[in-house]
Amino acid sequence: MGKRILIADDSSNTRGILRFMLQNQGFELLEAENGEEALAKAASCAPDLIVLDGMMPKKSGFEACRELKENPKTSAIPVILLTAIAQVDPQHDWAKETPADKYMAKPFQMRDLLAAIESLMGVTLAGETAVRRKTDLDPRPQGTVYRPKKAAAEG
Repeated sequence: MGKRILIADDSSNTRGILRFMLQNQGFELLEAENGEEALAKAASCAPDLIVLDGMMPKKSGFEACRELKENPKTSAIPVILLTAIAQVDPQHDWAKETPADKYMAKPFQMRDLLAAIESLMGVTLAGETAVRRKTDLDPRPQGTVYRPKKAAAEG
């Protein structure tokens, strides 16, 4: 079984995009539509990491994050807080107001989110990592290599 990530966002579109990207990286996913549901699933399912939207109904991601970090059962779970609130109030330093392990403003780049997940979980994601970081790609041809047949006279 792969590492488990809880995605909490009230936007089904955002959850769908994150589900697609993270499942392709081998993660098992849990989903929540609001902060209350995220707290319940975090306590009952013990995810390895939580991605929270900052602005959700019933309980915001900011409130849910604070409660997660205050609860001894969930305080060690890394939390990434994604929010568009930085666009509404760009003068405010929202990163200092949250106990999240990583704060990211929306819109965000998927490669930045994947890098944050790698860092917080201490894993290297398969596939995209080498391309994303442009490191030491093997220049040798991969797959089928064409080799001409030897002439019949040589046989």
